[in-house]
Amino acid sequence: MRKQGYSLVIFDWEGTLGDTVGQTLIRLANEVEQPMSSTDVGAHDYLIRYLSQSARACFPHWSDEQIEHFCDMKLSAHKVSPADASLFPNAKRLLKNLRRAGLELAIATNKGQQSLQCALQRAGIQDLITVTRSAGQTQPKPCPQMLEEILTELAFTADDALMVGDSVSDMEMARQIGMVCVGIDFYHQNTAALLTAGAEEVFDNYQDLANYLNLPIDN
Repeated sequence: MRKQGYSLVIFDWEGTLGDTVGQTLIRLANEVEQPMSSTDVGAHDYLIRYLSQSARACFPHWSDEQIEHFCDMKLSAHKVSPADASLFPNAKRLLKNLRRAGLELAIATNKGQQSLQCALQRAGIQDLITVTRSAGQTQPKPCPQMLEEILTELAFTADDALMVGDSVSDMEMARQIGMVCVGIDFYHQNTAALLTAGAEEVFDNYQDLANYLNLPIDN
């Protein structure tokens, strides 16, 4: 059923499963009486690109991780909790179908463990995830420690697992231990960088990832 025969899929959180930034922008738009819903794709995508591209234009020497940290700080300034994250379209259905197909699921993130657990509960997917590791528990990405600990806990090898993430550090982390990785680029910003960093494929929606795994997304 699956293209590569994986037993485990490890996801990054923000920008991969959780659309924290997008939901924040929707809330801010509503606060200034310019309503925008998650279906306003054009405005939504433009605002996301503007935030990241503005940071890159102002600070061209910053790494992907520094850009991400800057965006996190901007979110914090508006008192938005990571627990307010909403999932990207089809993410929950994909996770359910992966579990139905017999795969284990894990999350490896540079976010705090407490915030991650709150976000998982809010999104209603905590029971779908077998193992989580965050930077508060291990060395942060791109150090592969969190992946190694996940593999050890589940008694798998790197050959059994697929890493799915939206940042260069996700790809670098997986490649250090010989794990196949694919990129997620919902906002069409990092595809070239992800491929250069070692992503086997880069997808801008979860249906394409499901197709890559020969796994239909069912309701």
